[in-house]
Amino acid sequence: MFTLPTDLLALHETRLKALHAPRQEEALKALATLDPADPQSVHATALALRPWKKGPFEFLDTRIDAEWDCRRKWQRLHKHLPDLSDKLVLDVGCGNGWYMQQLRQAGAREVIGFDPGQMNYLQWTFTQKIKPDPAQALYLLGVEELPALKKTFDVILHMGVLYHHRDPVMQLIDLRESLTPGGTLFLETIGVPGAQTTLYLPPDRYAGMPNVWFLPTLNALTTMLERARFTDIKVLSTHWDGVEEQRPTEWGPGPSYAGALDPSDPRKTIEGHPAPERFIVSARSKELR
Repeated sequence: MFTLPTDLLALHETRLKALHAPRQEEALKALATLDPADPQSVHATALALRPWKKGPFEFLDTRIDAEWDCRRKWQRLHKHLPDLSDKLVLDVGCGNGWYMQQLRQAGAREVIGFDPGQMNYLQWTFTQKIKPDPAQALYLLGVEELPALKKTFDVILHMGVLYHHRDPVMQLIDLRESLTPGGTLFLETIGVPGAQTTLYLPPDRYAGMPNVWFLPTLNALTTMLERARFTDIKVLSTHWDGVEEQRPTEWGPGPSYAGALDPSDPRKTIEGHPAPERFIVSARSKELR
């Protein structure tokens, strides 16, 4: 079984202590009293853990229709995955672990998730209390911790993370160096249309988000992967389902994708930027000779 290095485990434990802040009090109380066999207890606990960003999930009589219908992205991705039966898989920015569950169902030997989000961790804890899986582990860590894990993972999923960081190429290098020789990265990111090899840098917010640093064209994304010394780069998907894939629900209320678009021109965001495309690509680390 995978074991975190001591310093990363200590960092995870430190962040675990922060879960007991007052803002998480209701969720923690609900988890503490959860009866996984009682439909009412399951439903009440799930409500206390809102908003659910990724899903759907179904537990007893409770169906959690999250803001993101992740089945759509999974349909675009899973047919390109290798045989996972002997693979250690890392999902960086795993959210509440929805894709971790799919990876296990697809046969992955062991799946590790990194995500610093407190509510994501609590939601994953909830799913584990109902359907325990010892071959899954989620840690309150991020892509910044990858330099301590060189040549560790056979497959890495890195979805919806790249554009939230200031240095995309260094992030890609860290991902490559965390793969075993010949290992595969599956990368999904927001991008912008265009045949040029360019990056779009919003001066402030993008689609309502304050933490978007850059948006590549598809050619720019593949070029960055080449510069990060990946090989066998393949474009797997260049579309997504927009407001059908990301929309507000009872379980994921609040602003969502439709509210991020210019109401008079859906080709633009509310700030006037090009509306996002979403790219999925795969790339491999070099095999040892």
